[in-house]
Amino acid sequence: MTLALGLGILFLSLYAGFAQQVYSILFGQIVGISRTNMLITAIASILTLALLLVLFRPLLFSSFDPEVAEARGVPVRLLAMVFLVLIAITVSLAVQVVGALLMFTLLVGPAATAIRIVQRPLWAIMLAIALGVSYTCLGIFLAAYSVYLPVSFFIATLSFGVYLPVRLLSPLWIGRRARKSARSIQVDALPVSQVNEQEQSNSAETIGRIQETSH
Repeated sequence: MTLALGLGILFLSLYAGFAQQVYSILFGQIVGISRTNMLITAIASILTLALLLVLFRPLLFSSFDPEVAEARGVPVRLLAMVFLVLIAITVSLAVQVVGALLMFTLLVGPAATAIRIVQRPLWAIMLAIALGVSYTCLGIFLAAYSVYLPVSFFIATLSFGVYLPVRLLSPLWIGRRARKSARSIQVDALPVSQVNEQEQSNSAETIGRIQETSH
């Protein structure tokens, strides 16, 4: 990919003609989308989301543990091919706005942020969608306000600006979740008698502390 990008820049520098269309493909151009393209994008988006809802559970199962899913009879390879086709459709639709070079900004940035905030896969997907839509809408607004700067610049900046603090601060709440889950596992592993004794000792310590404070 890096070699192809370097060759593309070389060819653009050697090209003496009008290369505005090429730059629009690379960096995106929101004003270049016609009503027909908007209608095609809307229809393809609805169909893609509907197909994802139908394939959500087997696709999630095959993503987490493909060997067990294949043993259970889930068509893992077919699901992977369908998922790649859906990604290709999404990229081809969004490249008009974002551009080919920064397409991974919307594919990776919101998802990388979402999985560090929430744990459940469904909530992570919904949050990633909300973040991607927010980045795009806000990026279009800022690009229209600034006039000269492209949409892809603002979308990439917003994506990185949100991901960076979440990436730096996420070990705090991830560590808390790990400690809570470890405590719950330990409590579940203890016999009922030991749990009752531990609760009684904790209540006795609390009563003793209250009495000492009152004295």
